[in-house]
Amino acid sequence: MEISERLYHQYYNLLFSIAYRMTSSVSDAEDMVQDVLLQSINRVDWKAITNPKAYLCKLITNRCLDYLKSARNQRTSYIGEWLPEPLITEISNPPEEQAISSEQLGVAYLLLLEQLIPTERLVFVFREVFQYRYREISELTELSESNCRKLYSRAKQKLAIGLERKDYPPTGMQENQILMNKFIRAIQSGERDTLSSLLSQEVVVYADGGGKVSAAMRPIFKMERVIAYLLGIERKAKGEYTYQITTVNGGPGIVFFVNEKAYCVCTCELTGDLISKLFFILNPDKLRHVQ
Repeated sequence: MEISERLYHQYYNLLFSIAYRMTSSVSDAEDMVQDVLLQSINRVDWKAITNPKAYLCKLITNRCLDYLKSARNQRTSYIGEWLPEPLITEISNPPEEQAISSEQLGVAYLLLLEQLIPTERLVFVFREVFQYRYREISELTELSESNCRKLYSRAKQKLAIGLERKDYPPTGMQENQILMNKFIRAIQSGERDTLSSLLSQEVVVYADGGGKVSAAMRPIFKMERVIAYLLGIERKAKGEYTYQITTVNGGPGIVFFVNEKAYCVCTCELTGDLISKLFFILNPDKLRHVQ
């Protein structure tokens, strides 16, 4: 097996998992990983590299930090609610891919990470998600172990309230299918009572249109307003409307299609067995990778 193929198969999933959690962008994470692997294959003497995994992680780390510094400026001028690009995942991934489909991949979790400055986010992700030791994080970031500890502690304090909650969505594909089938049937048939039985009293809807398509500019609160929004989904779709129930960011999700093109991706967060948050990603720029 050539070095390029071996590196791709051995490290792509890990590098993508790091880059996506750092950037919340599927397309940018894919581009970064491809670029890092390509440049490494062409420019590096791999016989001189004693730890390929650490070397590649350091390269992707530097790319992510550069990305985050520019992304923070772009998001200040974003129109309406900003949500991460949806990642369509499969719970039945093999063991080496399980890091990609864990509870720390949820949209609500990624939104929490947006509160952190780039170095805090980097240290937090490697420590909390990938269970790296401070010595390893120090080698990746070229920060002292003491500084890494301080950044992690500061990040934990910023995220304390959000991290205390234990209402991540179930990870079983069968449970996801049952919940989303009930949800979509209630929307299609206009069954308000059924929708009410699936939603928490504190349910909130977030919609990201990015100024490219019509979407709620602010979060939608209150049960009756949320139900009205949900029942209007089909009416707003122009053309042949279909949907596919799937797993989005490790939790229950639906991809809506109009004329066979991805129109919207929906995923949710649960409190117990009730939907407490709904995230609708409609910005077409964030759906280009969705098939």
